[in-house]
Amino acid sequence: ETHGQLLRESQTDYLTRLGNRRWFFEQGARLIESGAGRGPVAVLAFDLDQFKAINDRHGHQAGDQVLKFFADSARCVLGADALLARIGGEEFAALLSGPDARRATVLGAAVAQHFAVRVAEREEGMGIPATVSVGLAQFDDKVPPLADALAAADRALYRAKALGGNRVELARAETSPMAC
Repeated sequence: ETHGQLLRESQTDYLTRLGNRRWFFEQGARLIESGAGRGPVAVLAFDLDQFKAINDRHGHQAGDQVLKFFADSARCVLGADALLARIGGEEFAALLSGPDARRATVLGAAVAQHFAVRVAEREEGMGIPATVSVGLAQFDDKVPPLADALAAADRALYRAKALGGNRVELARAETSPMAC
């Protein structure tokens, strides 16, 4: 029992109670290898916009609360079947399969909207304006290794940030080099 408890703690982000980076890659690889790898699968990369400014303006304790609000928002919108993790700082990732993967654009936008509204509310929220940028990579049949799928979602995320943030951007289809 103690071993199980220690294992769970080693795979869980202390602040948000989501899975951590290691857990995400281990569970995600298992999911992809077990058959979900034949698709559809979607990987979403989330990054809170202007998070340093939130910490600077409201303090790190408020920043921690914003991270918790995001985790709760994402968990609420994506549901129990999503693999959802905090992969570093203000960065999060989700792996969706099956019907949820087909609706990933809508779900990513819903997470962003739910978070922005909820964190800014004065009653249950913090009254802090905060938004999130989302990068999305979708695969219908052949799913690459999770690290490659996340890298594609990450490139889309950087594009979302460059376009002003608070949006979902889809990963562009990669062109493979032509064989000689």
